[in-house]
Amino acid sequence: MLIIADPKINHFLTVLAIILVGILQRLVVHWKIKNRKVGRFITFGPTVVIHNGKIIEDNLRQIRYSVDNVLQMLRQKDVFDLNEVETGIIEANGQLSVYKKPAEHTVTLKDMGLVKTTPSIAFPVVVEGRFYSDELKDFQVNEEWLMKQLNNKGICQLNDVFYVSINRSLELHISLMNEQSKSVPNFYH
Repeated sequence: MLIIADPKINHFLTVLAIILVGILQRLVVHWKIKNRKVGRFITFGPTVVIHNGKIIEDNLRQIRYSVDNVLQMLRQKDVFDLNEVETGIIEANGQLSVYKKPAEHTVTLKDMGLVKTTPSIAFPVVVEGRFYSDELKDFQVNEEWLMKQLNNKGICQLNDVFYVSINRSLELHISLMNEQSKSVPNFYH
């Protein structure tokens, strides 16, 4: 049985502790905002953890981050190779900011002087084998049209389909039920 749920126990000190922690938190935030030195003392500032593709181990230890934490945050930024990173910074809020090496910057259509001609939004029409006909109506096609497209790709039954989406150009993205990729790399944590 939980002690806090026991009606026989006086919770005055528990409530007082919660209130005091709230007041202390407000004071700390106030001091942090009013005085930058106090703020830097209470929370760590930005810390460079990657420079020219190399992890700076001493800085990781100083802020108590593991290599696994940094690698996970890099993957969330679509960086899977440290060689792509010029500078990686753990910010005061714990987030990772990444500046890629110039050769690794993503080229945009604007950089190439092109205008995007294909639609960027795809709408699901089959999810876990369940068909959503209302979406197809917006594209002025029907279930027969979709089944014909699936048949052309060797898919005979809707039950074999896990997910299908369609874009404004009537292009389909298809994922089958229990589809296995032959070479998914292992990521160690």
